[in-house]
Amino acid sequence: MFGYLLSEASSLLIRQGESQAEAEKQAKTFVMRILERIGGGQLYIPKETTKKAAAKQVELHAKFNKACGSVADFARNNGISSVWAYHILKAAKYGTGLKNSSNQFLSDITIEAARMLVATGIPINEAAAMAADFVSVSFGKYRGLTLYFPTVQHYQARERASDIWKQYQAGHKVDEIAARYGLTCQAVYLIVRERCQETGDKTPGITRKKHPLTLARYTILKIAEDYRTGNQQAFDALNKIAEQLESVKQLIGGKEKTDVAPTH
Repeated sequence: MFGYLLSEASSLLIRQGESQAEAEKQAKTFVMRILERIGGGQLYIPKETTKKAAAKQVELHAKFNKACGSVADFARNNGISSVWAYHILKAAKYGTGLKNSSNQFLSDITIEAARMLVATGIPINEAAAMAADFVSVSFGKYRGLTLYFPTVQHYQARERASDIWKQYQAGHKVDEIAARYGLTCQAVYLIVRERCQETGDKTPGITRKKHPLTLARYTILKIAEDYRTGNQQAFDALNKIAEQLESVKQLIGGKEKTDVAPTH
């Protein structure tokens, strides 16, 4: 939905004489403001007129009260989605109409569209009319569907993932990318792996870094071998130290760390 609105808003601004670069910039600000207002929410675009939609809502809710069944049964028996059924019952519970909820979301989007147009120098009255037409046409193709708007945080996470993928494709090392974004190599690896699965590219290799206590234990055991035949007392003492290190490691829950070896 973000990409669709971004494209439609950019096209609208270009038709008003804005350059492509400026149109894309203003369009992105417009969509981000929408996500700030209604991000994380759902918007149902009714198929029927407002009057018919309201009447149908009342009728369906009355059926639910009479049947006293589950929401799933209610949705199945009336040939509607579970999401739509839930919204009908929720709206009735709190005394608000679905059309009001939908209209509020569309009103918020229209206000932001008008704000975007005013920023380009269009008079307020003209901008309001153009914004209303823009929203009506843009969402007309989604009648009968429920649209989800991601939160700003979710969108930013996706945008960051795209930037990380581009940097990885450009040859930057995973540990460098991780340091740049304040992430772990494992977090970057997971992002890269997901994109590789989508594109069919080869995923980067992954290795395990030995725990410091494991390395210390191996070193002591190696030294102990030098005393196996010449100094049994030293050999036994070093082996005891190695066992103690292993016990400490288990005590603190020491695990091997993940490291990512880029394919570039």
